[in-house]
Amino acid sequence: MNHTNPQMQRMWSLRSSILAGWCIPTLLLAAIQLTFSYSTYSREHELTSFEEEELLFLSLNVLFRSWTIIYMCRLHASGVPIHAISNSLVGGATRQIMIITMMIFASFCFAFLIIDSNKQSGWVLTSAYRGLLFGSGMGLDNLGLDVGPAFDDNDPIMTEVSVIGSSFFCVIVMNLIIAVYSSEYNRVQGDIPHHFLHSRTIYCLMYFLSGHTLPWKGQRVNRCLMVGAAATCSLCIVAPMYFAAPFLTALVLAFGEVAIVASLLQCDWFSMEGVAYSKEEHFLWICYRSDDSAGNLDDGGMTAESILKDKVLDFRNHAENCWTGLQSKTTSVGLKLDQLFELLH
Repeated sequence: MNHTNPQMQRMWSLRSSILAGWCIPTLLLAAIQLTFSYSTYSREHELTSFEEEELLFLSLNVLFRSWTIIYMCRLHASGVPIHAISNSLVGGATRQIMIITMMIFASFCFAFLIIDSNKQSGWVLTSAYRGLLFGSGMGLDNLGLDVGPAFDDNDPIMTEVSVIGSSFFCVIVMNLIIAVYSSEYNRVQGDIPHHFLHSRTIYCLMYFLSGHTLPWKGQRVNRCLMVGAAATCSLCIVAPMYFAAPFLTALVLAFGEVAIVASLLQCDWFSMEGVAYSKEEHFLWICYRSDDSAGNLDDGGMTAESILKDKVLDFRNHAENCWTGLQSKTTSVGLKLDQLFELLH
């Protein structure tokens, strides 16, 4: 897109953070769904007899769908705390402490692998994960802290490293993570309204841009497109009863759904290129008070006229107070002059 406006260039750039945040999860979920659909179509059997790869894609699909639904709740008033939780998790201080924690955990894991080289790596890493991060008794037993009948079989070096690692993680690192996350959460708490409005704006923008695939060609074309798309979707729903072509039916149904969304979003006054179908330029003016340097546009529902009246009233009261003070001072000066004249005479 050869746009001269920097904002439009950033919006249409393939490296745009807005497009990346919208497209990458969508493409990833679509790839998982496509892979699972292909595997289930190629093997017609019960769910309990699925192969591990098919169950993996099914579970990932369910997880991504569930997380998507939960994350979408942030756009509703009841899901506003999700902004604080998500922004606290990806905050600068939280990221730093998590990176440091992973580095320290990796160092202890390497030490455990070197000391207990006879065991499988997965067994050692799982024990370290359970013992250091969660304080699991079984995990600590596997790391040389077994106080049961196998106490004499504990490796002294493994025991020393486990004592240092468990004490460091359980006493210092975990409490530090809790403190940093709490501080980050309290810091983000005040910005929740801004994150809420920003998320809604981004979602509305990306939904509109993703659905605005066909330009406006007139009212008649728009109605024909809407009717044709609805008829196509209806036929695709009925077609599986008579034709055994699930992939073709699903593809046509997808195109029909996209066409319905495009027909609903079509209008003669908007274009993604910045110029309407009628070749008229449209502008959006966003105004705010000149004394609103902090960007707080909430003026308590007051209109511009009422604000002006309040300012005029304040100025009038200030002028009256100044005039009253000046009159009192003039009166006192007059009295002092009269007294002075009496003394002179």
